[in-house]
Parts: sequence; structure tokens; C-alpha cells
Amino acid sequence: MRLSELVDEYAARKLISTKTLRLHRVCIRHLSKMLIRPAEVADLTDTNVARYAAVQREKKKAPASIAGEQSKLLALWRFAAQQGYLQKWPTVCAVRVPD
Repeated sequence: MRLSELVDEYAARKLISTKTLRLHRVCIRHLSKMLIRPAEVADLTDTNVARYAAVQREKKKAPASIAGEQSKLLALWRFAAQQGYLQKWPTVCAVRVPD
């Protein structure tokens, strides 16, 4: 299943706002660019999420922006695990935002 399909199910069940849904889709688009193909639910791994943060850091994004994007990917991952789409839950460390 593609992440673009999962996010629609997530949005419907969690009743997220239109703005938040748009931000989730931006993250999925960035992840797909990194993977050089459409992101799949199976792509939600510690390695890929950590690599995603590293790529965004290389692009000189602000740590708060990277943390926000990472939290969206982790929310989708937790939802996928709750729904039984994935067996493994995230263990990757969250991006730290300096004070």
C-alpha cells in the first residue's frame, strides 16, 4: 500500500485538519523523492526515517521543521502498526530541536 493511500485512511479516522493533511502529503512527497519512487507503507523503517531527517538537514532545513516532518511520518507509522499494516513499531530517535 502506498503512503498516499494510508494518509487518507489516517485523516478520516483521526479527523485531522485539511492543513495537517496537506503537511502529511508534503512529507510523503519528500520521502518519495528521497526513495526515487512512490513511498510505500513498508518504507516506514528506522533507517528510512533517520535518513529522511539527515537529507532534510543537508538541505539546511530548520531543526524544528525537520522534527515536525519526522513526527508526521512517525504518526503514520504508528497508525500503520495499530492497523496491522506493519509488524514493527518505530524506535528511531526524534530530531532534537535546540532551545
